Amino acid sequence: MESDELLELLDGLPLALAQAAAYMNETGTSFGTYTRLYKEQWGELMEPQDGKHIPLRPLRSYSNCSVATTWMISYTAIRTKNEAAANLLLLWAHLDNKSLWYGLLAASRRSTIAAERTSAWLRGIAYNEIEFIKAIGMLRSYSLVEEMEDQTGYAMHPVVHQWALHIQNDGQRAELSWVAIVAVGLAVPDTHERKYWETQIRLLPHAQRCEKSITEATDDKFEEHELDGQKEENNVLLSAVHNLGTLYKDRGRLDEAEKMYMRALEGFNKALGADHMSTLRTVNNLGLLYVNQGKLDEAEKMYIRALEGREKALGVDHTSTLNTVNNLGSLYKDRGNLDEAEKMYMRALEGKEKALGADHTSALSTVNNLGNLYADRGKLDEAEEMYMRALEGREKALGADHTLTLNTVNNLGLLYAGQGKLDEAEKMYMRVLEGYEKALGADHTLTLNTVSNLGLLYVHLGKLDKAENMYVRALEGYENAIGLENIPTFIPALNTMWGLANLFNCQRKVKEARTLYLKALSGYQKVVGNDHPRCQTLRNNLAALGKEGDKISDPSTSRKHKILKILGLKRT
Repeated sequence: MESDELLELLDGLPLALAQAAAYMNETGTSFGTYTRLYKEQWGELMEPQDGKHIPLRPLRSYSNCSVATTWMISYTAIRTKNEAAANLLLLWAHLDNKSLWYGLLAASRRSTIAAERTSAWLRGIAYNEIEFIKAIGMLRSYSLVEEMEDQTGYAMHPVVHQWALHIQNDGQRAELSWVAIVAVGLAVPDTHERKYWETQIRLLPHAQRCEKSITEATDDKFEEHELDGQKEENNVLLSAVHNLGTLYKDRGRLDEAEKMYMRALEGFNKALGADHMSTLRTVNNLGLLYVNQGKLDEAEKMYIRALEGREKALGVDHTSTLNTVNNLGSLYKDRGNLDEAEKMYMRALEGKEKALGADHTSALSTVNNLGNLYADRGKLDEAEEMYMRALEGREKALGADHTLTLNTVNNLGLLYAGQGKLDEAEKMYMRVLEGYEKALGADHTLTLNTVSNLGLLYVHLGKLDKAENMYVRALEGYENAIGLENIPTFIPALNTMWGLANLFNCQRKVKEARTLYLKALSGYQKVVGNDHPRCQTLRNNLAALGKEGDKISDPSTSRKHKILKILGLKRT
């Protein structure tokens, strides 16, 4: 029987049988016809190329290539009916195999060049959702893709995904990898959009899939004297890479973010020059990244370079210039240069209010930062006024659960804690923690900052075990997020060490307290200088310890031993 012959050819493999059944059901093909097609495709797959047999490495567990042959039959049929749908399958191989949705492809419309190159492959699929649904429907009818369980997108079997990449020639791979990188980069949302993090979470696996292609697409490819068309295409590609850096930064993947930013910066420097706006945008964002990593000296260099370039090219009152002014204000505040910080903030706020309006989210960011400054100066009424203005504006413009809104809620929590309003502070912190964990994840540095703040609050509430749990969680998380080597200059981590040292001091655990005070002092000396008030306070804490009550628990069972190990201070 014809069916017996086909079953023997497919060797009973489930994937191959499913594929053959889908094809015959979709096309009305008989067993005999499908068997003939299978034999013809098998011959083509096994045909030597350049005198060599090319193994299907992704399918090496299927030694007779039965599955690959059935896929090729279906792929050929799809290409005959709808070439764009077949090309979508090929493009998908350069993206993650899960969570493909229409909006990812549609983002290519944000660039004329990207739109042209994408439409050359996908035609209307990327710009007409009905056409996208039709193409997906055809791929589903041949059992090559399926709808995800949560119905938010579509997925491809991992082996099909590898096969779709394998069948491409070098030219197809180069072109489609460019389209994939640019599509993902252009889809990265602005952090001022509502629920931007939901899109970021979906994009992250696609960005990771593109990483190898980014290296191949950008290595030694950019020169200042390129043809205009090539220069524009390279600019689009580098802008996409820059956006992936921002995606990684926002998701707390700081090492990956630095790689993307540095690759974009290198390309922009070569192709457009050091003073181009795209170059300076990357420089400014590298400054933001370095602050997150605790590299304040490097951050200041980036900000100064970006500020000088933007002032020269755009003017002192341009909003991009003012964004860098605001960033410098935050850097100066972190270093304790409060007068300089206030000058920067006031200049930024006045300029933004004039250019954008008092309720614009960019202006509200500087209002929030001024609240932080006033809190550091002890002007708590003025700080609360700034925070309430920022909170009301952000809730209205962005929503109650937006991360920028939660940032202001966290600052209000700090203010209430300082005023002794501990119950109100705890409500603020818990709201922030829940929101950050949902939007950013449990190990993001912003989440961990709130965890550390809860630790300090629990000390004031006398809940010392809870406080210790919060501090340990924060320190462990910081190590994972930014690396142990950056902990000594990362101010949130230094604040956490200081808080934990105070906790140990309250518990009369002097050796552990002294160790952490010294570690925090060393870090602050590097970041803000030896004469900063924080350093003097820490020296006072150390002097007050003395020698009395010098107790330590058994290090083999103590959580404090774990903390010291985290910080690279394990006792021998």
